Amino acid sequence: MGNSYDICTRAQALTMKIYGSTNADIQAATGISVSRIKSVVQEARKRGFDETKSRIILNIYLRDAP
Repeated sequence: MGNSYDICTRAQALTMKIYGSTNADIQAATGISVSRIKSVVQEARKRGFDETKSRIILNIYLRDAP
């Protein structure tokens, strides 16, 4: 998952998403494209993130793929 945004920016986008921000608001705040926002959220969920169980965001959910 080639990343051009650092892990902190991706964490900000994920946090905004789980607290109800629109993709447009997230894009305005972070500069991440809407398609990339969707990808960040999808990848975090594949790696075990489940905001219905815990909203704690671990590095493993967002770190760059090897």
